[in-house]
Amino acid sequence: MHSEGLRMSQEDLDPPHLDCLGCALNQKGVHVILFDISSPAQTIPEGIKFIQGDIRHLSDVEKAFQDADVTCVFHIASYGMSGREQLNRNLIEEVNVRGTDNILQVCQRRSVPRLVYTSTFNVIFGGQVIRNGDESLPYLPLHLHPDHYSRTKSIAEQKVLEANATPLDRGDGVLRTCALRPAGIYGPGEQRHLP
Repeated sequence: MHSEGLRMSQEDLDPPHLDCLGCALNQKGVHVILFDISSPAQTIPEGIKFIQGDIRHLSDVEKAFQDADVTCVFHIASYGMSGREQLNRNLIEEVNVRGTDNILQVCQRRSVPRLVYTSTFNVIFGGQVIRNGDESLPYLPLHLHPDHYSRTKSIAEQKVLEANATPLDRGDGVLRTCALRPAGIYGPGEQRHLP
């Protein structure tokens, strides 16, 4: 079976480390398109196509889908999680909300049937104790979020989940969406958790 996946990378100011997700998909025979604002710091393995672009610009996102039969998008782009990034509220909003809107719009236009969004546990967590929590927990009200990053990730996640089962523009099915809520991701090349 021939399938292609588009992996939207982290919006980061430093050159990204080639991610494990893209490499793992590639090793399973999936044709991977890596879309990021910065070029990877290392050589891209054969079978992975890199397209440089900015998730905030609809035309850049469209370019990443061009000439490809994309069947799934892993949207892991974000900005403003920690450090000085948190001071730029406009950029946080542009990347996390407008960038997600762009992904949703292009998935609809190009009839991409699957979108996996990387969110954060902060969409439901505001410092309170959570016992036996699951996906049925209500969102933390936006005015209670401790930072703009968490607030914008909550807005974006809700948009992604609301887009679930919406008809695709070409009339060939619906968009299936899901959101992952990791507590923290750390690994090779990680720059955002360090001072």
